[in-house]
Amino acid sequence: VVAFAIDGKTGAFTKLNEDKSGGPGPCHIVIAPKGDVAAVANYGGGSTCVFAVEPDGKLGKRLGFVHHKGSSVNKGRQAGPHAHCCA
Repeated sequence: VVAFAIDGKTGAFTKLNEDKSGGPGPCHIVIAPKGDVAAVANYGGGSTCVFAVEPDGKLGKRLGFVHHKGSSVNKGRQAGPHAHCCA
């Protein structure tokens, strides 16, 4: 997971910092309405994690991690969980 700042005049990106999402295949990230928390879905690993977002936009410490469990009827494709998104 990488945090960037966007220059309001040029639209240029500047990398602020990064951290591991805790699982393979991160595919979706959402920022809470207040901008203080970011949640990440890891499709390949079937997990989700939550990071604090610092006032300057940098990723803060990891606040939580959940490795989901379960399967579905199509064992060839759904032998384990696949987190698609966070809300």
